[in-house]
Amino acid sequence: MKKVIFLILLLLMVLVNYSSEVAPQKLGFYIVNVGDFNSQQKTFSSTFWLFQHSKESDYDILSYYEMPNAVTTKVLNRVVIPEDKGYLIQEKIYGIFRHNWDTREFPFDKQNLNIIFEAPYDTSSYQFEIDSKNSTYDKDIELSGWEIVGLSTLISDKTYQSNFGDERISGSSTYSRFEIDVRIQRTEITGFWKLTIASLVAVCLVFVTFFITFKNSAALGIRTGVQAAAAFGTIVSMRSASADLGASSNITLIDSVHILVLLYIVLGMVTSVICWKVSYCEDTINIEKADELSRKIGILGLIVFIVLIGILVLFSIV
Repeated sequence: MKKVIFLILLLLMVLVNYSSEVAPQKLGFYIVNVGDFNSQQKTFSSTFWLFQHSKESDYDILSYYEMPNAVTTKVLNRVVIPEDKGYLIQEKIYGIFRHNWDTREFPFDKQNLNIIFEAPYDTSSYQFEIDSKNSTYDKDIELSGWEIVGLSTLISDKTYQSNFGDERISGSSTYSRFEIDVRIQRTEITGFWKLTIASLVAVCLVFVTFFITFKNSAALGIRTGVQAAAAFGTIVSMRSASADLGASSNITLIDSVHILVLLYIVLGMVTSVICWKVSYCEDTINIEKADELSRKIGILGLIVFIVLIGILVLFSIV
């Protein structure tokens, strides 16, 4: 008799646990477009369809979920299709979303654009499921200067160190998240030349100064004058490039190019002073020796500069 009672209690416990399991809510999407990429404002826009089954015809998908990285969203179109056990709700949505643009490898950078949905209730009451069979993006999307290289979805949990006043939850609370990840890659590299052309011209000007002979008594002044102007132009170019790409605490490829240019300019200034000293500040005048030393340093420095630029670009591409 005791064994029978035990088995009955065990069966009841299994049934209670089974009934208390949360049925996942399936959500699907179709990306129509992504664009309006703004690295300065750290945003992008997207138009997409959401579709979900519901027992209520007035169910609004967009207003039901939290979108943590959304700046603004709106419903462009809404379709309600009656079914045997309820309704299929389809909503076309436009939104602007926050994105931390990583431009360290510009113009060879890749970006992961995220659209995030968060459940209205904690995981004990609500969990997502991906409608993976019907969720994708429009393969005909054309992006100026970019291409879509992949799409992925992820179901994750977000834990907050608060129960938001819900006494049924002790301590922290956890909510299910549905994340859409659109991976894009930059295909337009002319921006690299636009942001570095001024500094590369500065390198050419500084390179010429290594060949100004010290037979001219004003050689030191001419050299340092051109080099100072080149340094000023490079700094202005660097600040302008940073503004175009968006402020970043990281050193970008464009920053690295400008820094190498400034180092080459400093090399030119130091070389000019040393060679001038060799020419006129020793017991004997050695103008030819100083000119030859200057030329060798200039050529060697330019070779090192080009090699370092090539390495930086190679690492950015890889």
